[in-house]
Amino acid sequence: DISRLYVRNASGGMVPLSTLGKLVPIVGPETVPHYNNNASALINGGAAPGFSSGQAVAAMERAAANVLPRDFGYEWTGITFQELKAGSIASVVFGLAIVFVFLILAAQYESWAMPFMVLLAVPLALFGAFVVLLLRG
Repeated sequence: DISRLYVRNASGGMVPLSTLGKLVPIVGPETVPHYNNNASALINGGAAPGFSSGQAVAAMERAAANVLPRDFGYEWTGITFQELKAGSIASVVFGLAIVFVFLILAAQYESWAMPFMVLLAVPLALFGAFVVLLLRG
């Protein structure tokens, strides 16, 4: 029993722990999770088969808007947070990558026309392949 343990008092003497307070067993959660210094609830989930993670996020946001009271909020963490953060910048990064590849090829070939031919070779070849497939049935 923990109440029979002894601790030192202010004068240095040993007193039983039961003299400092009364131990009462209670029922409650072992830990209360916090996020940004607010009590929080952890909700984990995943997209159902046949649905993308973007569709799952949209469904969760609709459900939260319908169910949660006004003073409640939610935050995405982990992979979903990174996906939402990176999703809006992916097209910019792709465009910059094409520009950098063009500039590197222009420096390598010492020509402004040659990189266009190199960069357009694969898309035009794919386009031609699809046209032939459509014509052949």
